[in-house]
Amino acid sequence: MDSKTTKPNIRSLLGEECIYTVHSSGLPVYFIPKDFSVNYALLGVRYGSLDNHFVFAGKEYRPPKGIAHFLEHKMFENPDGEDTFVKFSRTGADANAYTTFTRTAYLFSCSEHFEESLEILLKSCFTPYFTRENVKKEQGIIAEEIRMYEDDPFDTLYFSLMRCMYSEIELGVSICGTEESISEITPELLQNCYSAFYRPENMALCLCGNLNIDSVFPILDRILGTAPSPLPPPSVLRRSEGRQVVCPEMKIKADVALPLFAAGFKDTDISKDPVKRLRKYAAMAILFEALFGGSAEFAYQLYKDGDITGALDFEFDHNQNYSYLLLTGESPAPEKVKEKLYGYLAEIGAKGIDPIRLEGGRRIVYSQFLSTFDRTESIANEILTYVFEEQDMLSYGDLILDITDSECKALFDSIFKPEHAAFVSLYPESESEEST
Repeated sequence: MDSKTTKPNIRSLLGEECIYTVHSSGLPVYFIPKDFSVNYALLGVRYGSLDNHFVFAGKEYRPPKGIAHFLEHKMFENPDGEDTFVKFSRTGADANAYTTFTRTAYLFSCSEHFEESLEILLKSCFTPYFTRENVKKEQGIIAEEIRMYEDDPFDTLYFSLMRCMYSEIELGVSICGTEESISEITPELLQNCYSAFYRPENMALCLCGNLNIDSVFPILDRILGTAPSPLPPPSVLRRSEGRQVVCPEMKIKADVALPLFAAGFKDTDISKDPVKRLRKYAAMAILFEALFGGSAEFAYQLYKDGDITGALDFEFDHNQNYSYLLLTGESPAPEKVKEKLYGYLAEIGAKGIDPIRLEGGRRIVYSQFLSTFDRTESIANEILTYVFEEQDMLSYGDLILDITDSECKALFDSIFKPEHAAFVSLYPESESEEST
């Protein structure tokens, strides 16, 4: 049986607090005060590359692939002709943006002139400016970006694995789209997607640092107004996905010095309860450290035998829309790694997981969570992740310590099934066909 002891609450242990409020426009605002020299702001939009089929204001839309990422690029162009990054340079802020499968985020960090920088960020994101000329110019820029990613072996490995695993959810399509799909993007399509998703109630503003939160709301009043949108939010139409993989194994070639490999385990058991999803995420993090982390015997033996050149990388993406586990690495012999990996998993399934290893994994994951609070950047980005998953970041530490051995064992039995796995090997182009 699992033993439980009384554990300190993470809120009292770290002395952290998260101030939450909703602006009258409908924009949620989250603020974690930290007495650091660098302040950080992040404006997140619930709009990613997978949201390419939706209904808004009674009309159905199927925009071209890559339009969420295209829209991210266009939000830095302004009617006054001055690029947003130039505006940030005058306040000394370091700004950026990114798009994922499920969200878009705009951010900046600064040590001074925070209010001025926040106004620049908000004006940029709430002042769309699309013309035929600037859209055509951006198509050329993003086409170059797509070609750059196509030449990246790690991107090739990842998206090849996603295509092996998924047939309905388009995780195998680059977030940037394709050169063909972005050529179909027009100012009208951008405006349609902007109007549907770039709405205060479909966004979140996450702040962290030594800030006066009261100074933020007059800026929001000026830029967003004080009335919520009269229209209901967009309804994204999702495809269902079975657990059967498309292709259990693929061997490809790319411009790499040593072969790369990726093992993916597909999961379709996704709870609608955000707390249950968070518990599952925590249990998987503990499992990885126990079974594959740097101090685990399996990973050490692979390295000692020369089967891998470094640590195994791990990713568990478990959200409301999809769920998968990835193990990736560099190896002179990916087939040998695959054989040893599946053999190791069968052995663990038969004899069980050492409780000592699970406790060690639990401690590592807990310490990783504590380190999140060392930087304003990591805090703000983590807040957004938890908020969009309807979860509480500050409760995660307690939850890690509450995960039982039996939960980890049940999750192992559920996830690590070879019949729901795919394995991709990426070999140097110079190697002979016989070696692959």
